[in-house]
Amino acid sequence: MSSNQNKSIDFFLNFISNNFHLNTEVIEEPDKRIRDSKACDVIATIGGRNVAIEHTSIDSYKNQREENALFYKLFIPVKEQLEKKLRVPGKFQLNTEPTINLKGFDYDKVRPEIIEWCLKNAEKLEVGSPDTAPNHFISGKLPGVPFEIKLYRWPGKNGVQLSSSSFDEIKYELQGVLESALETRGRKIAKYSESGYRTVLLLESNEIQLLNDYIIREAFFELVKKLGDIELPDEIYLIMSGFEDYELYCLKFNEDYSLKINSVYMKIYEKIYN
Repeated sequence: MSSNQNKSIDFFLNFISNNFHLNTEVIEEPDKRIRDSKACDVIATIGGRNVAIEHTSIDSYKNQREENALFYKLFIPVKEQLEKKLRVPGKFQLNTEPTINLKGFDYDKVRPEIIEWCLKNAEKLEVGSPDTAPNHFISGKLPGVPFEIKLYRWPGKNGVQLSSSSFDEIKYELQGVLESALETRGRKIAKYSESGYRTVLLLESNEIQLLNDYIIREAFFELVKKLGDIELPDEIYLIMSGFEDYELYCLKFNEDYSLKINSVYMKIYEKIYN
């Protein structure tokens, strides 16, 4: 296994062991032995079940722009100051549209205005969820800043993320990457159920500037509904590996794939694996 793949699978198994008090152990790495596209990455035991596990990265989306360098030149100092000064818990995202003009104005002059605006409005935002939308974000046009900025508040680890794309554009491009992962890795691992294995797909993203778990989860749920009757593994998880402490989110457990499944699966996990 690659270094990233090793770390992600180890993190997943340790998370399960620590949170559900189940013994976990890697017993085989078929992909190493068979060197076949049909072989999964790992066979493991979780509690009393044999589990086939497949890992893949979902970071190879197309969302790269020539103006990224200018975008980060303007906003990285803003991000750093906000992370020092914000006293409101939450994962905040500072967003602009992708077609903004980042030339011809004074970055040093407008940064304090952007920081002040964010600090002033952060505490007014509710944590993003289907129940709180659209009260989880605010838009603003500041003097001296020749484009609109948006501030979002999401659940998760405290911090500030930057995005230079529209949500719809990111989601569209991301769904293409997710569809490819499900069509190849998802179908492959799902076949192991025919041999009596519980099947698990781990989708890893280490991109924390332009993506967050909510965007990925929503893109996934919409995609699966569009795909309809596609063969999928029993469980699908998202691992956000861009943080020092990895984060795990459940996307599918048995036949349930919804924003709520991330908390629901924890109530039934031990019943499946004991």
